[in-house]
Amino acid sequence: MKEEKISKVLYPDFFNSDYIIAYSEVNEELKELIELSGYKEEFTRKFRKTLIMLESLKRNCIKQKSFERLIKNGDIYSIRLICNRDCKR
Repeated sequence: MKEEKISKVLYPDFFNSDYIIAYSEVNEELKELIELSGYKEEFTRKFRKTLIMLESLKRNCIKQKSFERLIKNGDIYSIRLICNRDCKR
């Protein structure tokens, strides 16, 4: 059985989109990163807002500071989410 290389965003909140896809491990990686951080609610809110922006702006999303293109002339983007809290503990 061939393993899928892409996936829909399922975590932290299911986001149904035909435009937005991610690499297959993204859901598990997000879960590992934020479950123990104590910022799940804040992250979920910001992440969902960013996905909605990407869905509506599509390629023009890179005009927003929350996005950057990873491959020149390609359709691979990175989302920047900034936490305003002091992360030193």
